Amino acid sequence: LVPYGGEDIREVGQRVLKTILEKAEAHTKDGAENLLFVSHGAALWGLIIFMDLAFPEGVGFGNCNVCVYDYNQGQLELLQVIDPISGLEVTL
Repeated sequence: LVPYGGEDIREVGQRVLKTILEKAEAHTKDGAENLLFVSHGAALWGLIIFMDLAFPEGVGFGNCNVCVYDYNQGQLELLQVIDPISGLEVTL
């Protein structure tokens, strides 16, 4: 809600990515293999927009979606999108 002094969706995505990378880096050093982040769809959509990720044709992003990412040496890569409502699971 930029007109009311809020963040632009890309700014939200940038902030989400920064937080995920910071936490992933810290936990990688601790030996963690998997991390779970839970958020509302707008923040995750902002992340997708900020990272300039393209979904395959016919694959969208909706409520309750699960996004599986891989973290490797400071990089985050979207691997899979799961929509538990429709039952669609897409590996990218």
